[in-house]
Amino acid sequence: GFSTCVLLLAIVLVVEPASSAFRLPLAPAAPAGISHAATDFGRLPLQFEANEGEADAAAKFLAHGPGYNVFLTPGEALLALSAPRPGQPSAVVSLEFAGAADEPLLVGEDRLPGVVNYYLGRDPARWHTGIPTYRQVRYQGLYPGVDLLFFGNQRQLEHDFVLAPGADPGVITLRVKGTDTLAIDPTGDLVLGVAGSELRLLKPTIYQEVDGHRLPIDGGYLLKGGEQFGFQVAAYDGGRPLIIDPVLSYSTTLGGSGDDYGYDVALDAAGNVYVTGKTNSTDFPLMNPSQPGFGGGGVDCPSDEVPYRLCYDAFVTKIDASGTTLAYSTYIGLPGDDEGYGIAVDPAGNAYFTGLISLNSDSLPDMYIYKYVQLARLDPLGAVTYWISFGSVSSKGLAIAVDAAGRAYLTGEVASSGFPTTPDAIQTEWGELIDAFVAVIDTTANELVYSTYLGGSGEYCDLCYSSGKGIAVDGAGLIYVTGQAAASFPTTPNAYQRTIDGLWKAFVAKIDPTRAGMEGLVYSTFLGGTTLSDFGHDLALGADGTVYVTGATQTDAFPTTPGAFDRTCGTDGICNTTDNMVCDYVLPGQLPICHVDVKSDVFVARLDTSQSGAASLLYSTYVGGGGHESGYGIAVDPAGNATVTGKTVSPNFPLVDPIQGAIGGNIDAFAFRLNAAGSALDYATFLGGGGDDVGEGVAVDTSGSATLAGWTGSMAFPTVNPLQPRAGGWEAFVARIDQGGEPASAFRVLLPIAIR
Repeated sequence: GFSTCVLLLAIVLVVEPASSAFRLPLAPAAPAGISHAATDFGRLPLQFEANEGEADAAAKFLAHGPGYNVFLTPGEALLALSAPRPGQPSAVVSLEFAGAADEPLLVGEDRLPGVVNYYLGRDPARWHTGIPTYRQVRYQGLYPGVDLLFFGNQRQLEHDFVLAPGADPGVITLRVKGTDTLAIDPTGDLVLGVAGSELRLLKPTIYQEVDGHRLPIDGGYLLKGGEQFGFQVAAYDGGRPLIIDPVLSYSTTLGGSGDDYGYDVALDAAGNVYVTGKTNSTDFPLMNPSQPGFGGGGVDCPSDEVPYRLCYDAFVTKIDASGTTLAYSTYIGLPGDDEGYGIAVDPAGNAYFTGLISLNSDSLPDMYIYKYVQLARLDPLGAVTYWISFGSVSSKGLAIAVDAAGRAYLTGEVASSGFPTTPDAIQTEWGELIDAFVAVIDTTANELVYSTYLGGSGEYCDLCYSSGKGIAVDGAGLIYVTGQAAASFPTTPNAYQRTIDGLWKAFVAKIDPTRAGMEGLVYSTFLGGTTLSDFGHDLALGADGTVYVTGATQTDAFPTTPGAFDRTCGTDGICNTTDNMVCDYVLPGQLPICHVDVKSDVFVARLDTSQSGAASLLYSTYVGGGGHESGYGIAVDPAGNATVTGKTVSPNFPLVDPIQGAIGGNIDAFAFRLNAAGSALDYATFLGGGGDDVGEGVAVDTSGSATLAGWTGSMAFPTVNPLQPRAGGWEAFVARIDQGGEPASAFRVLLPIAIR
């Protein structure tokens, strides 16, 4: 064999205001036993994709990291950096290989299992699919006897110069373009002024391996004039490899991200986790993305919270069962708002998500105010294999279920006529101010199998509001839906409750899509008390076909059953008081948005829809403290235990063997498991920090371990130190709790999904 001299160049890139003197640590250690999501994400290999037409032809390979993109051409490496702070310009920095070979060969090495797909518009001729990805790229013969390797992980882009015996490190010269200044500071860092900020290439560590130990070698950067630099190295043993070792990393700590919300979560049989939600972060973490670019950029969307804000994209992320690897993560969105509200997985590992998409019109080309339902299917590698938008104006999909044949079952709400229905629908016409809908779409045949409005009597009224929030399908193809409805909502003679007092009540409906008209409504009942409102937010099916539903009740007369865990609302038996000020949607950099909130409790109910009347309510219970809480997600294990997540403002929320024993802020997420009889909590815990935290969705595996998704505004969620000081914004989270109520060893906080 022969000796090789290895020159490793890895530059720590720190972007900060030019006047600032501090440098943030790259990755502070999380406490023992805690797997911090962003830390896990940072360990993932950076993937380099071959350029097959998705980028400028000069680039042979490209890669996407949080806050930067890198394009590798024969003569230079181009770094496209995101703006370090809102309002500051982005930058493109070029590292040109001065004096190098004219046409070095660029080769992808160490093929990764994932591929990249680009779906550009609706014309398949413009799509680029199945693009291979690699762990590293080699420039062969860049200088005489010198190869250059690019590799890294999602936070660090590294490049190594590999010198064969006799090669001269002095020939390596990098010419910098796109910077204002270039200097070496007293610490030995190379400092580049970039668009009013600083790009720091930290002083390299130079050493040789001798008998398993590192022998330090003096050296560092060398300015060569004309915006060029290289390396100076003191005397060393030419018979051994030489290593010059910094790291190129773009930290988004100072740049900051937008707002990211997780709304639903699903599991496949192998334990892989699927999450959907919405984001307006242009540096959202991606892996094998079907859509690598943020679609909502440059467009302002109207908002209930502020006059205008940056539009959202939906996202779909798949995480492996260990919680340490992103299998894929992608934007799904166009200009305007696109949001993911529900996700489900079929037995083959295809993920289906629904939500809304915003479109413009010829008369209002800059206003993306027309909302429609969207549905997409992603294969196990993350390629989008089916996508449609459908519905009528002001419609959105809020929940989804799937069967083994690739049929997607959707529910949501629609506020207009013209929603597509099938001839056998329960209700073919828009009936209220807002109606629920139920639709079945065969994604293999691209066929609308069944679709119906589900709402009121056809008499318009200001408070006639029905919305489908949760959906499930059994092995016989029967559909189960929950949500909220007004008094004119259709019920069946076998219902537990056919009439209501108050504004809106939860409903549970069972639909047979093979039967026409009202005969298809097999079971439909209200579930609520007197006065004010009750809301159904999610449901799940037990192994025995019984229906579990959760939501929120504002009434102290909500129906409960003997032996239930809690038969009174709150701690004093009184709901619907209005003395509780809640500031629950605080915008970063804005004043809190506060309102007087009606006190409510979580409810959990279990129904047997094969029974009639009172016999169909197997159990029903309140769960809550002295303030306001809502149940947003429910899942059931094979033993019939129900795990619920949501939000609470109650310091005295009932706790059993909690992971977190005290409320962390104004609003915390919670998780609890209710036994199969509805009589006791197996565990109950807060999940939150000093900000607002909300649990939106939950899934359980066959062992009873629960995986939660939601969003957090806390600096530390749930009680661990943040990876780095936060720059603001909401973040999605995923957390797993094992079947005993303890944080799973590899999964306590899998993901604040926006890397800071």
